[in-house]
Amino acid sequence: MTRLLALGILGLAATAHAQWTVLAPKSAPIGRTVACFTNIKGGGALLFGGSAGAMLSDTWLWQDGDWHNVSGLGKGATPPGRALGAMAAHKDGVVLFGGYESVAASSNNDTWVWDPTTGWTELTHQLSVAPPARSYHTMAAIEGGVYLFGGTARTDEAHDTAIGDSWLFSDTESTWTQLDLAPPQAPPARWGHSMACSPPAWLDPDAGGETSCTLFGGAALSEDDHFDDTWVFHPMQANDGKLGWQKSQPAVADPPPKPAGRWSFQIASCGAGTLMAGGSIGYRICADDTWTFNATVFPSVWTSNGTSASCESALKSSCPPGGKACTACAAAEYKDLVRLGCVWADATAYCEGKTNKGINHDAIGEWKRAQDAATGAHPGYLGGAMMARVTDSSLGKGVLHFGGTSFSPTSNHIGPADNVTRFWPASSCP
Repeated sequence: MTRLLALGILGLAATAHAQWTVLAPKSAPIGRTVACFTNIKGGGALLFGGSAGAMLSDTWLWQDGDWHNVSGLGKGATPPGRALGAMAAHKDGVVLFGGYESVAASSNNDTWVWDPTTGWTELTHQLSVAPPARSYHTMAAIEGGVYLFGGTARTDEAHDTAIGDSWLFSDTESTWTQLDLAPPQAPPARWGHSMACSPPAWLDPDAGGETSCTLFGGAALSEDDHFDDTWVFHPMQANDGKLGWQKSQPAVADPPPKPAGRWSFQIASCGAGTLMAGGSIGYRICADDTWTFNATVFPSVWTSNGTSASCESALKSSCPPGGKACTACAAAEYKDLVRLGCVWADATAYCEGKTNKGINHDAIGEWKRAQDAATGAHPGYLGGAMMARVTDSSLGKGVLHFGGTSFSPTSNHIGPADNVTRFWPASSCP
């Protein structure tokens, strides 16, 4: 546990040699874009639908280094083919909501669950309450259920109306409940954004309790009106310990670069942080970059405005100053120190015998550019690709990347849907 603490809190960046690896599974889905994709219990990932010219309705499971077509599992109905829906891990399987079935169609508000034994089951007509119809929304598993945020109530491809509501699908009751979250305790309404959830830094990533989520990007009025803001979702002291959002702020006056705003992409939890690659940064213009976000570089999850003096007092009562022993002690005690108002920069300054000035104690997280398309097997200029966290018997822990559509940066040419499977190791994440 101490090692996990030290790695998570010190915020080790992706290694200089980190890069994507192209995999060669024995079978694979056809190329597609904007499909539903999520990690599931046991370390695998589930893929449903998407667009490949036509709307697809097949279901694929990634497990132990290969794709498995599980479309025929069970005897019940399957969701109609769709794109721009969302799904997240739920119990032993997933829950899926929304999306649209054709470019000319309105968005859906149907709810489906998938189980690894029985396949798909529709719950739409059993639910007395459900979110309004939408697409381009995001869903992720948190402690107690699946959290849904945002989307667009598009009536057709040319008319998007951004939504900013929050819903929870209960793990125990399998029902939807709308959450009382609105700005500034929630991001502004948007669609085409992405969200990933992971455990707090001091917890084992396989131990459950996923209550820390990162959200980035999206658009509001049009494809060119996109966001470049980052939000973190967690229990907030300012909200009486209830779940809420806080906007990520730089920790220093001269912050490092951050990603360009984008939409039509997916991020995934990786290590103690988040991984992002590609996405649309303008009309038929895609990014070719990979970024990691470390939400624990300057953790203020349980704090308000901590001060150097209060943190120094807390450290003195726990750790003798000076050297590596002090740093190791601070890492081991960090969960309690955070509650008393510390950020890691406070602990570093104390252990090194320096003063701690100019630290933003409300700062949350830091982006770091990990790789460009010019190196390794980078996905390149892709929008609408899918990513999910996996734990694979042959690959280990990391992020699986599949699909997307290429947009040339020098022309208005739309490439074919990608069907390459790629992997990014968790060891190259925060």
